[in-house]
Amino acid sequence: QTSINALIQLNQTQAKLSASAMMLLVKKLMGVTSDLDMKDIIEDATESGDQLYRAQSFTNLLELKVFFHQWDDATNLLDEAGDLRQIVSLRGLFTWSRYTFLEGLIS
Repeated sequence: QTSINALIQLNQTQAKLSASAMMLLVKKLMGVTSDLDMKDIIEDATESGDQLYRAQSFTNLLELKVFFHQWDDATNLLDEAGDLRQIVSLRGLFTWSRYTFLEGLIS
């Protein structure tokens, strides 16, 4: 958690996102997290205005939903995210391929 706060102060958005996703996964495995944490990540990504950050946030959360076999939640999150491939295809090939793979699994 401390490293996430440091990354926020250093304005390291992509590293913060990766660290936040890993922290959320650990919390989820330990049973100390709630859906409120996931909603906070979505709100932060949406309010930031950075489309790549938003796409990566949704992709990370989709991965968690698939990992824990929460298919209904994943379907709702996929609908909320919309089509992110257009945004990500120009700036992030790795995120684009992850999103496309997850979309195929969920749909």
